[in-house]
Amino acid sequence: MHLRNILHAFSFILSDPSLFSHARILPHSFTREKGKMPLRYLLTYLVFRHGKTLSEDISTFYSSVRNLDIPSKQAVLKRMSILNYDVWFKIQQLFLERIYLPMKKTTLHGYLLIAIDGTFATLPDHPVSGMIFGRHESSKNYRKVSVAYDVLNHVILDFRIAHQDVSEIPLMFQHLEALENILKKYKVIILADRYYGSAEFFKYCEMKGYRYIVRAKKNFFKKQRAELAQNCMDAQLDILIDRLWQKRIIREEIRDYIIKNPQMSVRLVKGHYEYDEEYITFKGKKIIRHIDVDSEYFTNLSTEEFSTDAIIDTYHKDRWRIETAYGTLKT
Repeated sequence: MHLRNILHAFSFILSDPSLFSHARILPHSFTREKGKMPLRYLLTYLVFRHGKTLSEDISTFYSSVRNLDIPSKQAVLKRMSILNYDVWFKIQQLFLERIYLPMKKTTLHGYLLIAIDGTFATLPDHPVSGMIFGRHESSKNYRKVSVAYDVLNHVILDFRIAHQDVSEIPLMFQHLEALENILKKYKVIILADRYYGSAEFFKYCEMKGYRYIVRAKKNFFKKQRAELAQNCMDAQLDILIDRLWQKRIIREEIRDYIIKNPQMSVRLVKGHYEYDEEYITFKGKKIIRHIDVDSEYFTNLSTEEFSTDAIIDTYHKDRWRIETAYGTLKT
């Protein structure tokens, strides 16, 4: 879809009548929409603001969209204060349905590559932000940010923020649950770092028909890995999830599935990978780092579909595009 068409469709989403009920904190909020900043303008302003100050953003925005009087900073802040930010989840849902689904998509052997990753974003040093999102040992305020990212089509499919102490796995399941109606229409490979690997996640993918490539932790499935020859670079691990293990599964739906299907087969791939990683510092300096990796991966892709080298290339070449997306978001 051409960028112009995407922006045109997105403007209709921001004007969609269904947003009103999601945007209201109080029943009477956004009921009179003939003022200087109706809901559609407030949402558009918040999406596209990029200036250094509030005044600059307001002036730039209103000079672009209409010739009426520019509202005061106080008026804009008041409108922002009564906005229920759950409206962004509705906007994201409409974006997926009306823009992402109709897109012509790039795939790898017919699969969408969906990377899931988390990072920290620094917040203004304020007691309220510290209370809601936590405070790091370095006395800086942080919030946990997590995204599900279509790495071949450069689209963030789901975005979550949480307290800094929330681990990656609960946020990952929030992504997958929010995207289930979208992802079930495609063949999917989920790419994730070592913090996401778990029997619960692997069996969830089995339930939903997803494929995955996850960096392997050294302490996972020790008994089965100890039985492999030292020079074995690609092997199938057969694992029984016993009753004690089943009790530790958090999500009831997955636990019930495992009780009925306790056997699990996981492919372990070992490999070496080198590449140059380029990133821009906050001061605008370009830095290139050479990455030299000996690593292992868990996957449920078959050897017929993806060779040992293909697993490694797919993870490193495609999964790390998410870092570029994070760099854009954070700077």
